[in-house]
Amino acid sequence: MCLLRIGLEPSRHEGFRTFGIVKPSAAPNLQVFDPCFYRELMVVHSLTVPQIWLMWNLLHDPQLTCHTRIVPTASPFKWRGKTSSPPNVQHTTPQPPQEAQEVDYGVEVFVRH
Repeated sequence: MCLLRIGLEPSRHEGFRTFGIVKPSAAPNLQVFDPCFYRELMVVHSLTVPQIWLMWNLLHDPQLTCHTRIVPTASPFKWRGKTSSPPNVQHTTPQPPQEAQEVDYGVEVFVRH
């Protein structure tokens, strides 16, 4: 091949999905035909011609908003007041309550071993 001749080797690119898109396991109820899934992709081989036409129109809709879009803020976040503790305040690690039992409807939720 020409790539081998010039010392290059192909690599995997996330924009090419020749076997379709897999639903994220964290979002089992999310529709795979969501245009936000397809926004960053270049090739997907699991759509029919009418689906490609529909997806093209959905992706080029000026009203499309995806949660991954970065919206610049007017001003960066800043804490109000001082961020450092006064010199007379001691920081301690909170201790768990002694002999605390959580009960839910008369049944122990957490059991001590």
